[in-house]
Amino acid sequence: MAEKKKKPGRRAYLNDFLPNERGEYVYQGRLLYFAGSDDEYKTTVRLSVVAAALMVILTVVPEILPSVPASRFPASAVLWLGQMVSAALTVYSVWKMFWGRNPLREYIYKKSVQRLPGQTIVCAAFSLALALEQTIYMLITGIEGNAFLNIIRPVAALVCAAASYQFHRMIKQTEWD
Repeated sequence: MAEKKKKPGRRAYLNDFLPNERGEYVYQGRLLYFAGSDDEYKTTVRLSVVAAALMVILTVVPEILPSVPASRFPASAVLWLGQMVSAALTVYSVWKMFWGRNPLREYIYKKSVQRLPGQTIVCAAFSLALALEQTIYMLITGIEGNAFLNIIRPVAALVCAAASYQFHRMIKQTEWD
């Protein structure tokens, strides 16, 4: 009898789960180990969680504050939405990495650690563009209303861009074998 052909696709990782002698499905695929000590792994995971949380906080909190004219500008809305989506995807990837433990199964690595550099740099780009756009908007139209509420938005976006970029650099330096 011919063996079933493995199907590529979204659920191809299920091909790595094979039944054992008791009929239970056990993962038989590749495992990726963090190239470093256990303490370095824990530090990397902690810093990843803190950076992802900081990215989301710096994205959401300014929009919870009372609205200012710059936040109602359509370009601000589009850039903020891009920042929010990329920050949320970063949190999801960090969540998968956090619960995957060391060693990571290959399919979890591909869905988390491998995607993090791209997600963080996209978040940094959207955040930087948002800070720049809101600063230019305030320079052209002036500061209307509460100065603190007007200034906190581009500052938070700029800090989010810096945090995202630092996270990007950190995650690019991690090695998995």
